This record gives sequence, structure tokens and C-alpha cells, in this order.
Amino acid sequence: MRVVLLPGMDGGAGLLARFQAALLPGHESDVHTYAPDLEADYDALLHGLRARLARMRGPFALVAESFSGPLAMRLAAAPPRGLRCVVLVSTFARSPRPRLLAHAVRPCFFDRPPSPLIVRRLLLSPDADLEQVAAVRDAIRATSPQVLAARLRAVLRVDVRQMLADAVVPGLVLHGTRDRLVPRPPEAPARWETRPLDAPHLLLQTIPEVAAEHVTRFLGRAHGA
Repeated sequence: MRVVLLPGMDGGAGLLARFQAALLPGHESDVHTYAPDLEADYDALLHGLRARLARMRGPFALVAESFSGPLAMRLAAAPPRGLRCVVLVSTFARSPRPRLLAHAVRPCFFDRPPSPLIVRRLLLSPDADLEQVAAVRDAIRATSPQVLAARLRAVLRVDVRQMLADAVVPGLVLHGTRDRLVPRPPEAPARWETRPLDAPHLLLQTIPEVAAEHVTRFLGRAHGA
């Protein structure tokens, strides 16, 4: 079954390369990226994603990381042809922070990438190596401050809890028990599977092999259902 990966707030494919490489043979994958210079809210991003998925042939699964989770939840409630299941990773159905903060978000917040200390504390582990930290900072730097601000405002305003409750395809939720950005996983339907893992927010980047094993097993169960 083909796997379409939906990235985090940076919108790029680079941070997902190790997870892609860890997926077992039999599951081709690609990343649906978001333009680094295009300001778009969730509605606009969903429109582009649906158009791309409508052109796909055969069954496929979505693996949505962090920022992209609400898009996958909306698709799980009204699935395009071919969508067999959804995997949510380190994500939310409603903003994990107060909605009013959206009014305070400014592009100047993203004029510089976060310091290595902040990257390790909020996104990775305290012992993350320099290569991991540099990759995260480079991914953030590759996206314009205006776009990052627009995406953060979208996160702070989102609420797709009802769409998640209305999901009609099988789902798996992977959540890091050391996640400082999203402390709790979304409240998924009872028939969905939830797997807490010993990881920080960037779960697919810090434990790609473990995450890939959980995803691969789930895809096998969902494809055979």
C-alpha cells in the first residue's frame, strides 16, 4: 500500500527522510509538501491535498505529522477514493495552546531559527546530536517567516474534534510521552489504536525505526481488514 506523508509545520520533506527509509519494503512512500512561500490556511491546504489525492490510483494511507494532523482528520471523516487508513503522529485535533494567542503571532517571531537549546528542549531530546539539531533549524529556515506565522495562527485556531470523532477509516495515533509541544494525544474514536512511545515531539525523527515498525504493522492490519 502506498503511503503519503504529510509533514510538520516546516512543510518540507527533509525531516521525514529517515522515517521513509525505515518503512519496510512493500510500502512505497512520498511526501506531500507545502510551498515554503505560500501563505495558506488549513482550508486552502486541504483543497490542494484533495486535488492531488484524487489523481492517485490504488489504495493508500496517510501518515500525518504534527501540523498536518487536522488535515488527515478531515480526510478521515470524508475520505477520498482509495484512502484506507490514517496514522496521526504527535498531533492535535484542537490547538494545545490558548486560541487567543493567534492574535499575537507575528512573522518577526521566525526571523531567525530557534536556538539549539530550544530545538533540543521543545522538539528533540536533550542529548540530540548536532546533525539532528541542524536539520531541524535548516528546515525551519527554509520556510518564510510569513508562512510560518500563518501556519502557527492556523494551528492556534483549529478545532476538528468532531471530524475526528466522525472518522470512517481505521486509524493509529502515535504520541511521544516526552512531547513538550503537544502534551496529550487527540481523543480518537474508540475503534482507533493509540500507541504512546518514549519520544519527544519529533517522534519520526528521533525514533524512526520504532515508529516505522508500528506504522508498518498497522498498515498490514488495515490493509487486510
